[in-house]
Amino acid sequence: MPGLWRGLALAWLMAGATTAFADEPLTLDLTIRDHRFEPAELKVPAGKPFVIRVKNLDPIAEEFDSVALKSRK
Repeated sequence: MPGLWRGLALAWLMAGATTAFADEPLTLDLTIRDHRFEPAELKVPAGKPFVIRVKNLDPIAEEFDSVALKSRK
């Protein structure tokens, strides 16, 4: 019987870990090169939290604006 309890405890812990990782935000990389975004389009599953990491490879400052995301950097 101790083996059964150990197996149930392990299954319970793994289920909790899966739930915790499910809430982790998806990180999307966006590069600005020659005044264009690469990739040109980002897709995220509905309801999934996400972070956009922008890297500017141009020699001058660039802006990232999104009305839908309520963000301007």
